[in-house]
Amino acid sequence: MSVQPTASEPARRPPRPRPGWLQLPKAERRATLATAVLVPIFHVLVRVIVYRRTMAAAEWTATRWPFRRPSSQPTETIECLRLATARVQRYSPLPGNCLSRSLASWWSLRRRGLAPDLRLGVSLAGGDFAAHAWVELEGRVLNDTATGSERYRPLAWGTGLLPRR
Repeated sequence: MSVQPTASEPARRPPRPRPGWLQLPKAERRATLATAVLVPIFHVLVRVIVYRRTMAAAEWTATRWPFRRPSSQPTETIECLRLATARVQRYSPLPGNCLSRSLASWWSLRRRGLAPDLRLGVSLAGGDFAAHAWVELEGRVLNDTATGSERYRPLAWGTGLLPRR
């Protein structure tokens, strides 16, 4: 027996099912799998060989191993990688942190011939120290909300490397 909505009660739509893994386009599945592998790798590298060396290794490998099929549609590539990072953050048992996810996004975009910026920022709001990382491309925040990244003051522009003393 189904209950019919009354005139004063709006009809409820059944929730739209999210596309399953196999319904995703092949490019999105590949990007998600690659990101799921890269995030834990960068998470470990930053802790073992420190940030500066991790960035140097990431820069070197991104330029030496370019993506085989460069995208003719960079906006589609950017959206595909953004969604892959969001999926890994939500569903992976090893989601990493903002730095490892941002490094994975930055590296993937660099491999595809784009020039993203990795931003590192700090906040002292409320007397507490907090740090955050995000990726920007042409001034647009890719893997974070614009308001989320605005709460942090960037340490340095460019790849996020701090100037040498």
